[in-house]
Amino acid sequence: MFKKEPRVKALSNLKNSERKKLQSRIQTQFHASEFKFESNTIKQTNFVSIVSQGTIYTNDNGNIPIFFKEKHSDTIYPTVFACWNEPTLLPIILTHTVVIEDHIFNGANLMISGTIPPFSSDLKEGVICGIANMTSPNVVIAVGVVEMKDLTQYNTTGVLGKSGVVVKVVH
Repeated sequence: MFKKEPRVKALSNLKNSERKKLQSRIQTQFHASEFKFESNTIKQTNFVSIVSQGTIYTNDNGNIPIFFKEKHSDTIYPTVFACWNEPTLLPIILTHTVVIEDHIFNGANLMISGTIPPFSSDLKEGVICGIANMTSPNVVIAVGVVEMKDLTQYNTTGVLGKSGVVVKVVH
């Protein structure tokens, strides 16, 4: 009934050793050995929302959030801003403009019927992926976690008439 605004604490600079650890974890988690932060100064802050709490990492250029993680998890999620700077960081699932505007932007997850095959063999259950519009396939507009086991089966059969959540959207 009454939604509370999320609470975000003040930003503080990440120590150089912590920045290197974070960069190493990102390189390992996303198999991106070439990944480097744009800035030498990375800031962090803690947040508390209705459904979650965790840490947000921002760059020094305008304090744009680039990664975040939940409090009791080691999984680091990139934001769409990080994906715009590193377009090859995540595997991408394509969808239609209508799905993005009417569903994803209103907080819905991506359903199988709203996707466009073919799917990469990298898209397995539990993998963090990006969602992009078919008209701009390299621009990630949402980040989520794959919920289906084998998406490559739909490369031959198609997605019409199928049901189920493909991606649980996290950003």
